[in-house]
Amino acid sequence: MTTFHSEAAKALVAGIIATWVDDWPDELETITGYTVQDYQELARRLENGIAQLTPLDRHMLRNAAAQFSGYPGISTRHCELSLGGNWREIVRTFLER
Repeated sequence: MTTFHSEAAKALVAGIIATWVDDWPDELETITGYTVQDYQELARRLENGIAQLTPLDRHMLRNAAAQFSGYPGISTRHCELSLGGNWREIVRTFLER
């Protein structure tokens, strides 16, 4: 995984955690299939510089990215700040992988 994708993945997961951890932690598992704790673990592994995403990691990222495509109530502020003006295109790359 390139540094670009690594940084984008970190921002994506951080945005998901920031949005869901306090208000709707159980809802996250319902809509993505993964718990807040699962995403927190992925965030830790990304921060530690995992060399290669596993198929499970990619699935988690795709499911997280889908939430930025209009799920009611999700905040995009973290991704916008972390990734810049073209954040939607960057998030979309996770959906296409």
